[in-house]
Amino acid sequence: MAFDAGSITFKTSDLANLYVNGTGLAAGGGAMSSEDELQKFRSGSVAVIDATLTAILDDVKTLDNRIVNFQNAITARAPAGTEDKPYDAAMMKREFMEEVFALLLKRSDFRANSPTYNVNTGDVTEDLLGDGLRNLSDKTFDDMRGYLVEGGKRIFNSYSSLIDAIFTEGNKMANNPTDPATGLAVSTNITTTIPDTDIGGVIYNRVTSERIPGASDPDDTKNFNYYLIQKNSTPVVSGKTNVEGYAVNRTDNTVSTTRPVVDTQLTFGGNLVTTNYLRVNKNLTAITGEVPQPRLSRQMSPMWFLYYWNEARVKVLRGQLNFKEAVTGEIRDDLAKAQKAYSDLEKQAGRTRSQSADGKTMNPDLSYETATMDFFEATNTKAGATLYDNAGADDLQNFNTWGSSRSTLKTYIDAKSTHSQDAMLDYQTTLNRYNNAFEVMSKLQEKVDGLVKSQLRNVA
Repeated sequence: MAFDAGSITFKTSDLANLYVNGTGLAAGGGAMSSEDELQKFRSGSVAVIDATLTAILDDVKTLDNRIVNFQNAITARAPAGTEDKPYDAAMMKREFMEEVFALLLKRSDFRANSPTYNVNTGDVTEDLLGDGLRNLSDKTFDDMRGYLVEGGKRIFNSYSSLIDAIFTEGNKMANNPTDPATGLAVSTNITTTIPDTDIGGVIYNRVTSERIPGASDPDDTKNFNYYLIQKNSTPVVSGKTNVEGYAVNRTDNTVSTTRPVVDTQLTFGGNLVTTNYLRVNKNLTAITGEVPQPRLSRQMSPMWFLYYWNEARVKVLRGQLNFKEAVTGEIRDDLAKAQKAYSDLEKQAGRTRSQSADGKTMNPDLSYETATMDFFEATNTKAGATLYDNAGADDLQNFNTWGSSRSTLKTYIDAKSTHSQDAMLDYQTTLNRYNNAFEVMSKLQEKVDGLVKSQLRNVA
């Protein structure tokens, strides 16, 4: 079952509620609830929404969808991120939170302490960031909260919790299949029939084994535990359940097993126990002092055993593939924003000259960076660095410094383009593994179909 929150669909009601209601702030109070503040952040707060506010609200929508994409992605075990490649959970959260903060600063109803100043860029009057906010990577989350009014802090904290919850939900795709925690997991896909054997009043007629974890030689019989299986014991039921938020198809199912209720009781070593498995030595002799107990098992034929685990593999690969896809989307987003900033740079640089008309004054003109450039630098520059030439510690540049900034921004775009190619290759590798898992499943289905038809012909 999917849960809608406006135009966004979530896998669970908890995520949908967190998105809509938020978490609020423990201290400070405030006139509005987190839900009201989030609604204002996403929908505006004035009767007439101008073009600037419309653009900000569109950016909020885009960011929300990018974040929610990760509810279907496995971020666990991703390579450690860097500021050049912020593609692990911690670094991506940092990137998302910097963007949330930047969007809050663009709204006068959420920012405090006047962290922006107003300039005319030549076409429009824009709010630019103050010098202390040139690079958000240099700020802690607590630093960022200090620039916000109470409502802004509520929104900031709500997004922090939402991002954590979404990453946690995505990582659940790796927990497949899920088995009951009770008992010992014994893979009984292959069992051997033995003559009926009476031990303590219980009849056993099959034997299975499991390799001891960490055993040095998996082929040596001393590295195995052996179990007798009670005659006529009910096999474990293997089944598939639909996962919330997915279409009903094979890739979106959770494979699981359910241990049956065992009614047989026997006294062993002075203890009354309920059991259908008994641990024995390699000679199938009961181990002195061993207390039988219920054992989790997967009593499947070799064919169904392979199908079972291959289906589990498909689901895990689906989560990994979603992660690779989301990463490529993040890089494309960075590139799109960089291209917009570059376009503004060229336009503003065109307002300056290398020298005055009489040739006596070098770099006679100055022009401002735009808000697009300013906020892009703040959210995409590595800690301790600047993306543009800011020798004057301001947002004004002349002909010469525009050239230096142009070179730096082009280098950034070229690096991101390379990252995009690498990410696509990584995505293709995972996609090939995903397709291979489906091919294996298809062959298993063909084999089963052939066996069934062959048996039907023999019966006829």
